[in-house]
Amino acid sequence: MKVIKHTAGFFVLAGIGLVFLAEEPASAQNFGPYLKASGGMNLVSDSDLQINAVDGRMSLDTGYRVDGTLGYELNRWLAVEVEGGYTENNLDKVTLGANQLRLHGDSSFSQIPVLANVVLRYENDSAFVPYVGAGAGGVMTKLRIASESADDSDKDTVFAWQGKVGVIYKIDERAWIDAEYKLLSTAAQDYSFGNQKLETKELFNHFIGISVIWKF
Repeated sequence: MKVIKHTAGFFVLAGIGLVFLAEEPASAQNFGPYLKASGGMNLVSDSDLQINAVDGRMSLDTGYRVDGTLGYELNRWLAVEVEGGYTENNLDKVTLGANQLRLHGDSSFSQIPVLANVVLRYENDSAFVPYVGAGAGGVMTKLRIASESADDSDKDTVFAWQGKVGVIYKIDERAWIDAEYKLLSTAAQDYSFGNQKLETKELFNHFIGISVIWKF
């Protein structure tokens, strides 16, 4: 039901964008493709998990996220994007019941998101352009747990959705910079470490960073 809810919201936003597209004169501006490179810190909210059906909890240190985006301005209000990226966070601790696993520094959680976004902008007479956006796609995740007794990793690929908000500053007509916040949510994940089965709940990533945008 969560997947249906988030996907429906994405298409509602896309429908609103099509209304702006229908109303905007094609000759208002030179619209077209752009490239965007982003980087900043990535925070992952603590998550409930289960190991062999025993309840536990996982927390991660602050990490980083980098993204590359190919976008296309359909008009002065609406753009569509294809985005790919990479995030990495070290594991802080994993608890299982009343016990805490003793982790080594190599324990980590990484993600490769691939998303399609719709972005709505508020163009105005200033050089600052606020915007909101939403996207959906998939994320390939990798969880590595290193302890005194073992060092193992496993991967999963799950559905993901994203919301974002930011402000663009136009240096000129082709070169822009962007301060941005993104909320990336990934569906529940399953991992196998030998005879240990680990299941996470839905994970929430919080990205705060800066982007550079170049219009073709």
